[in-house]
Amino acid sequence: MSREGGSLNTELHFGNIKWTRDMEEVSTLEMQIAERVRRNPSEPLTSLHSFIDCAMLYESLGMLNEKSAPGVDGQTWRQYCKNSKESIPELHRAFKSGEYKAPHIRRAYIPKGEGEQRPLGLPTVEDKVLQTTLTRVLMPVYEEVYYPLLRPRIVDSFR
Repeated sequence: MSREGGSLNTELHFGNIKWTRDMEEVSTLEMQIAERVRRNPSEPLTSLHSFIDCAMLYESLGMLNEKSAPGVDGQTWRQYCKNSKESIPELHRAFKSGEYKAPHIRRAYIPKGEGEQRPLGLPTVEDKVLQTTLTRVLMPVYEEVYYPLLRPRIVDSFR
């Protein structure tokens, strides 16, 4: 991250792609979604997918844990990054067209104690990218709707 002209920029490197985006733009995007909910609380939000672009998908890829276990396709974060120049635009196209289908989840088991095991579901890196992006788009909506309802309980729990 760097500061240029008073604004905060983030620089992400995937393979041979150097990608920079003004962090204020990201915050502004999430604020636009929250403002839309605030202005029209009874209006259903049916077009949030318009906020998702390749830049947001690249950002979400950068937010993932690079050491996380691969999904059913066996592809690691680093491998996905090497191919992201082709993969991200294809993911964006498939998502926008409605063709995207989430792949199966790889099942793994971790020890729980006393010989028991706990199941874990491990999605593919590509699915994690889309999940993270959708979370970032939906979070401002849910915060506007539910945070006011939860706030008194949260404040009271700290007293």
